[in-house]
Parts: sequence; structure tokens; C-alpha cells
Amino acid sequence: MASRTAMSKAFFADLMPIADHNLIAASSIYKELPADWVVVLTDVKNSTEAIEAGRYKDVNMVGVACIVAVQNALAGHSFPFVFGGDGATLALPADVIDKAKGALVHTRAVACRELGLELRVAIIAAADIVKAGARLAVAKLKISEIQDIALLHGDGWALADSWMKEREAQFSLPDEPAVAGGRAGDLGGLECRWNPLPARKFEVLALIVQARHGGETAAQVYRKILSQLLGPEYRPISLTELRLSWPPKYLIQEARMRCERGARRLGYLVKTYLISLGHVLFLQWRGQRNITEPSSTCGN
Repeated sequence: MASRTAMSKAFFADLMPIADHNLIAASSIYKELPADWVVVLTDVKNSTEAIEAGRYKDVNMVGVACIVAVQNALAGHSFPFVFGGDGATLALPADVIDKAKGALVHTRAVACRELGLELRVAIIAAADIVKAGARLAVAKLKISEIQDIALLHGDGWALADSWMKEREAQFSLPDEPAVAGGRAGDLGGLECRWNPLPARKFEVLALIVQARHGGETAAQVYRKILSQLLGPEYRPISLTELRLSWPPKYLIQEARMRCERGARRLGYLVKTYLISLGHVLFLQWRGQRNITEPSSTCGN
């Protein structure tokens, strides 16, 4: 039993990443999430209204903070996660869930206190989702020599998202969960100091595609779309296009999420402004002109 538990805990770490983007739609690359894992979902309530009010960056900051907080609390553990703009989806081994709960309770409190945003957090056992007849599967995509990202497959993820909103009282994370150690209040690494990536052909288009049918029919739809979109000229990010913004426009939000009010936050702001200035001056000295006016949004 101990050996089986250890294998389950290492499920994501042991997944072999694929490098061919054309295989994303192939169900054969996905592996079933272990039944003893837990699905964690977060969502900023009324995010549409907040974005319409010009608070796109605040909403994004809270969504990313959920991932950063859990990563810091579970340092050394490998787990799949997907950022959804106004929230995130994560899958975790059951035996580390208490540490993740502490991190998420902290993040939810900070988002409410500092940014006035209400964060919904749901904790759902993978076994309950599978019992309902849905599938939870995961793959790993290699996007660089040093970076892999998770791919989620199956109708179980959408079912979990609907449960989070429709059965909130049942699955919502309580305000004071048991915390088994960890770094529950650590949002170190939460930052965004880059200018938005420029559109190469005048427009940046985001597509959300949901096939009407499942199984091989859905896979065929996705493969057809991917074949039309993917190609050597469609690299999503180029290092030559990355530009540090100065002054870092969103540093205030970053500081509010990461530091308590008072001298600590002031010190963080001063220190980070100076470090950021040093970075852009160094890059300019090397001939990379990165001192540009920051735009209204951060990163694509």
C-alpha cells in the first residue's frame, strides 16, 4: 500500500512530456488522474464586471496568486495546474491538500482585503468526479528545454467547474482549514514586470473551442483546428520581443498581494523599483532598448 501511495504521489512528476504540439488532441497521450488525488479550483467572483471596470490586471493577479501560493506551500512537489485568467485549476495528491488549503485561505483573504475581490475556492475529490461518470486525464507538454506545462483532458474538469459554482456550499474551502506546515503565507515569485507582447500581424486572437461531441469526433475537430493554426511561423513568444517595463506599472498590486501594509511594503516597493531600474539600465547598456512606456495590460 505504501508503495502504491508513493507511485500515486509521483504521478505527474513521472509523466513523460510530449514535444509534438500536433499530438495535443490525441487521447492516447493522456493518463488518468489517480483516484486518491484532489481537484482544486479557484475563481474570482464577478470577474466579468471587474474586467469591464478596467481591473483586468487585478483579476489576473489573484488568479496567478493561487498557483504561486500552492507552489510555494508545496515546494518540491510536482503537480498539474492551468491558469484560467480569473482563476486556476490544480490537481494535488490528497496527502498534501492541507498545506494547499492554508495557502489558498491566505490568498483569498489577501485578495479580499487588498484588492476587494472575492475568491471562490473549491476542493473536490477526484474519486467523486469519476464516480459521477466523468473522466479526469492529464498530459505534459514540453514547451522548451527547461519547461513543461500540463494539459487537461476529459469532461471531469468542466464538471468540477460547474460543481464549484452550483454546489458551492458543499465544496467551498472553509476559512480556517487545518494547515499541516508549509509556507501558507508565501507569495514570493508573484510578479509581472514585462510589457505586453506586440501583435505580429496587427491583431492578437484568442480562441476557445469546445467540440459538441466527445470521443474521436471531438479529437478530429481539435486536430483539424490545430493543423490550421500550428506552423513554424506561429511561435507564441520570442525572446527578442520581451521588454521590461519602466516604471513597473503593476508593482503596486504586486506589493499589496505580497506584503503587509506599513514599513515592509514601503521597503519592498523601494527595493523593487531600484532593482527594476538596474535591470533595464543593464539591458540598455548591452544594446537592448527595453525602457519603454508600460501599456495598460501586462503580458499576453
